[in-house]
Amino acid sequence: RLLKGELSRDDPYGALQKKLGWELPGKDPTELAARWVEEMDGQGVERMVLMPGVVGDEESVSAAVKAYPERFTGYVMIDPTQDDAVSRAHRALTDLGLRGITLFPAMHHFYAWDERFFPVYEEANRQGVPVFVHFGILKMGIRDRLGIPSKFDMRFSNPLDLSLPAREFPEVQFIIPHFGCGFFRET
Repeated sequence: RLLKGELSRDDPYGALQKKLGWELPGKDPTELAARWVEEMDGQGVERMVLMPGVVGDEESVSAAVKAYPERFTGYVMIDPTQDDAVSRAHRALTDLGLRGITLFPAMHHFYAWDERFFPVYEEANRQGVPVFVHFGILKMGIRDRLGIPSKFDMRFSNPLDLSLPAREFPEVQFIIPHFGCGFFRET
């Protein structure tokens, strides 16, 4: 319904790429990883962190990391409001070889200080991995291009919300990217 009449029935994938102005990734994550390595080489970047764009796509990240272990470090995206959050993190960190946890409070509608979600930080502590927490303004370009309204809630985006977890888990390295995306003072 969203793009009704705008996508060709013969080639909706190609029509979507044209509408977005982007080339969409294929199904093989190692092919996309190879393209990233080529881009990294062209820009003089030696190594970067890969994280999935959605919860549950840690297998793709793991495949890319395994294809280029000297170039990529993989993180798992966790929604701590889901019942399987800790087990998903554990599996990704132990079985899939990922080396960090990614959280998006505005996307998944939770406060980082909420003690119900401390088991995720406890798992990071047990595994000795960092926790990347995206605070501040959050936008997904593909949603904007397709005219899909954002469901992100800025009430969950204040970096000060990490004060309690940082105090309770002093051994965990917390990463706040982009200087807090508009919350520079709080970061």
